[in-house]
Amino acid sequence: MITANLDIDYRKKLILKRPLLTGGIGLTNFCNLDCIHCYIKDDNCNNRHEELNTKEIFNILEQMKDAGVVYLNLSGGEPLFRKDFKDIYLFAKKKNFAIIVMTNATLITKDLIELFKKYPPLMLEISSYGATKDTYESVTRTPGSFVKFNKAIRLLKNSGIKVVLRFITMKNNYKEAAMAEIFAKKMGMRYKCSYNIYLRLDGDKAKNAVIKNQRLNAEETVDLFNIMQEDLNEFYSSKLPECGSVAGCGAASIGCFVDSKGMLMPCYYLAKPSVSLRETNFKKAWKSIALAKSPIIEKQKVCKDCQHMVYCNWCPGISYLETGNTEKKIEYLCGLMDRLAKMKLIGCQ
Repeated sequence: MITANLDIDYRKKLILKRPLLTGGIGLTNFCNLDCIHCYIKDDNCNNRHEELNTKEIFNILEQMKDAGVVYLNLSGGEPLFRKDFKDIYLFAKKKNFAIIVMTNATLITKDLIELFKKYPPLMLEISSYGATKDTYESVTRTPGSFVKFNKAIRLLKNSGIKVVLRFITMKNNYKEAAMAEIFAKKMGMRYKCSYNIYLRLDGDKAKNAVIKNQRLNAEETVDLFNIMQEDLNEFYSSKLPECGSVAGCGAASIGCFVDSKGMLMPCYYLAKPSVSLRETNFKKAWKSIALAKSPIIEKQKVCKDCQHMVYCNWCPGISYLETGNTEKKIEYLCGLMDRLAKMKLIGCQ
């Protein structure tokens, strides 16, 4: 099933009050896989010493808790790639954070599962790249990764740990989206299908060219919805009342993100404004980046002349990744919306 944002009505109510509620930490930019669509992975081993050490992460978690953060996302890269992941996770649990761990699952072991059973996360959100070995590893470019993924999923089955399998769609794998959903249901897990992939944080032109080549065009998007047996027009029309996912965005209003080097920023994608938590405390840094207005205001300003604004996933963060500017239209999304409109699948209503 292709899903919208979770608890969007609740989030929209919170945004009006603007309390700091959610926070994320990218524990590392390194990963054991080499996915063709990854916008984060750092291949420079010399940069590893620049990442936050265990003590620094503990200190940031203390300050986030003191600032009111309740929901905590632990991500990467691959967060389980860190040797001190268990220590970080236990520290966060003892601080009573509601934790979501975002992982590719290939490094999950029986010991980790026992840890998660004893100290349950709110959720494990596991990225899925294919229902067959050839397809999965055409994305990860890592031999043996499909076997490790399947082993972890089967270990998690009936463990009592809440798991969401998030299928990342691209040209290489979208035809297996329905098969992946069937597998998730068989394993007793929730399923999400994400149909956008984004350009790299570091702006690497060669890697961005690969990502662009993997993006679904309009015809493939329609094919995906047919494969999933869902109505694309109904999906896009459902966004009208809330003007797309941006309405439920909590970036720098109820949420924030800390990258692996300690930079506090509005979200995973939006790297500015940002403040180093190695140079100042969390509350002061948060006060300096907190937005006075919702990202939806930016959308209305940038996309005001576009009849497809309400259907599109444009946001300042994705705009920053795509263009280096938070106030520019995104060529890929504009082209996709225009083509879907010409196919009479979306339009002003």
